[in-house]
Amino acid sequence: MVSETYGRMLVIASGVIGYGLPWMTRLPGLLISLLGPLTGFAATLALGVLLACHLLFLMVRAVPRLFAPPLVHWRSGVVTVLNLTAVQEEHGPRNHPVP
Repeated sequence: MVSETYGRMLVIASGVIGYGLPWMTRLPGLLISLLGPLTGFAATLALGVLLACHLLFLMVRAVPRLFAPPLVHWRSGVVTVLNLTAVQEEHGPRNHPVP
């Protein structure tokens, strides 16, 4: 599995770039003057969200080819991802004890 820090850094970088790019190009001033203050600001935020999502998609595809992600060993044993154990007869549905 890929480390959590690597995934978090991709999300933060795409968010900063996605929200920062419209502000660096002074697009909010144009949108606010064309659409009005409230609608222009909402359009700027919506554009930032769309850019951040697209950048995250591209970064998830491209960045691992440039920088190898650190892999983390996941614990393996009796407990699985669904929290199942080898002994299931003791508990009924929703992990309640069977009378």
